[in-house]
Order: sequence, then C-alpha cells, then structure tokens
Amino acid sequence: AHYGVPGSVPIEYPAIEEVMAESRSEAEAYLASVKARLTADGMHATTVLAEDAPAEAIAAAAASHGADVIVMATHGRGGLGRWALGSTATKLLQTTKAPVLLVRAGAERDLARVDKIDVALDGSDLAEELLPAVMTLARRHQSVVRLVHVVQTPDHPVDEQAVAIEAEITKIAETYLHEVAARLEGQGVAVTPWVTAGADIADVLAKCAERDGADLLAM
Repeated sequence: AHYGVPGSVPIEYPAIEEVMAESRSEAEAYLASVKARLTADGMHATTVLAEDAPAEAIAAAAASHGADVIVMATHGRGGLGRWALGSTATKLLQTTKAPVLLVRAGAERDLARVDKIDVALDGSDLAEELLPAVMTLARRHQSVVRLVHVVQTPDHPVDEQAVAIEAEITKIAETYLHEVAARLEGQGVAVTPWVTAGADIADVLAKCAERDGADLLAM
C-alpha cells in the first residue's frame, strides 16, 4: 500500500497480510522455544496460537483444553503486536469460569512450595466460592491458610462515633471469620482468622501478605 500527500514521494507500507504472517511466525517460534524449555525440565507441554481478542482467546483455549487453572503474569508489554496483560487479566477474570492464578511480573516467589495462603474474604457468598479450591491446594502442600478481612476505614481523621462504629464492624468481622474457620475444621488444614483495617483494601491485603510471607493471595 502507498500513502502520502500530493507532490510527495509515496511511502510503501507492507500489506496487512504480510504483517500478520510475520507476527504468526514470531509467535510460533516463541511458543516453540518455551515448549522446548518446559520439555527439557521434564514437563509435557502443548501450544496454541489463536487469533482473537486475548481474554476471549485464552478463555476459549482453557475451556477446550479442560484446564483446571489459568496462569498468567499481571503485566506485559503494550504497543504494536503486543497486549497489556494487566487489562487482559482483568477481562479474563470476568470471562472464564476456570480459576486464574495471577503472578506479578518480577515476583520473587516461584511457588515451588506454598506454605502460607492468605484468603481475602469480604463476607459474601461469592467471595467464599474460592474456599474449596484453596483447601484442596492447601492439603496438597500442607499449607497454613489465613482468612483475611479488611475493615475499610476513612483516609481522614474521624470523630468518636466513627471510631465506635469501626470497632463494632471489627467485632462482626471477627465473628464472621471465626465462623468460616469453624466450618473448615476437620479438612486437614490449619486455618486462622485475621481482621485488619485500612483505607485502601488492596494495599492492605498486599502488605499483609508480604509482611507475613504469604506464598499466595487468593481472592
């Protein structure tokens, strides 16, 4: 294709078919190299090259393969020919029915051992749906499971009434987590409840997991 302005020298761009063909070749070579590394480590691996929106393609491939879990990094490279894994991971969570394990790019833990698992619970039945999967994983690794609830607090000074309300909410949260822990007894997993507080729930969960050496944060 040629594009330009009147009187200028036409600029030649490769046809879209050529660009796509080159992209496919690069992707196939990349997948083959990853497969070779895994095979060398004694694992069985297969590859799939799909052409679709990333989240939809990953969900479809996982469903076709009967995957028990989808694993992906949370950040990747954006730009031409790439896709941002942060946004893809978010959309994938809304698309697939399979559990999704998100590993932050550059994370130091390799999950060779999962000794401690933090489970974020907000009091809803929906949040508790992850408990069977977590307990199964914990039994296999003999992990200690900590149930975590974050009481959200204002990020500005509050009066005595607000402090009293927060204390009451904290008591309710503690009762709730102890009830969940009691329901999980007898499954061969050590389960402990933990209630904490903060203005930014995600930040509190991350800092608690990092401070106490959690290998996995489930939510």
